[in-house]
Amino acid sequence: MWCSVAAGIGRSTALKFAQAGANLILTARREVQLTEVAEAAKAANKAGGTGQGGEVATIVLDMQDRKAVADVLSHVPESLKKIDILVNNAGKQQELLHHPTTRIGGYCVPP
Repeated sequence: MWCSVAAGIGRSTALKFAQAGANLILTARREVQLTEVAEAAKAANKAGGTGQGGEVATIVLDMQDRKAVADVLSHVPESLKKIDILVNNAGKQQELLHHPTTRIGGYCVPP
């Protein structure tokens, strides 16, 4: 499973797939968050007890960098190049800039 994972849906999706026994290719712009999610995914895989998966590759990637996106497959380990699931969840939350929000648990939510 390949997923952009800095926070929110991407992070939650990656952890659920890890728990279910998937191998993961994780991408994010920020290396610190990427590393944190990778460690959490490894723990989720172990806790899931399936005995499957558990391989986690991380790639620092800015989806706005067209050259980096075009070249990203060269950074995927050979053992993970057969991708069964792609979660395309990268994006901006520009609408939040125009509406009042409150931060709860690291997430912006309407007041």
